[in-house]
Amino acid sequence: MTELISSLTNQNDMDSLLRVERLGEVLLREGKLKLFQIADLMEQQAEDPTKRLGDLAVENGYISQDDLLDSLLAQIHITQVVEASARELAIV
Repeated sequence: MTELISSLTNQNDMDSLLRVERLGEVLLREGKLKLFQIADLMEQQAEDPTKRLGDLAVENGYISQDDLLDSLLAQIHITQVVEASARELAIV
């Protein structure tokens, strides 16, 4: 394991390992949104930055409130796993 950590000397490598998926990425990976829908939502978000992508997805009828909640829980779980793994490796 020490070899793995020492091989991650490049900050970009470390950043990509510790990076947590954004909600749009989770929704896309889970098959709840298509790429064109995310692009549409991002355009809407650019027009009104106070709107959250998940809320816009529900408002547009792309996903249900339950879908949003499930994906947010998945995102939180992913974050917790990444943070716990980083602590185990003593890299944060």
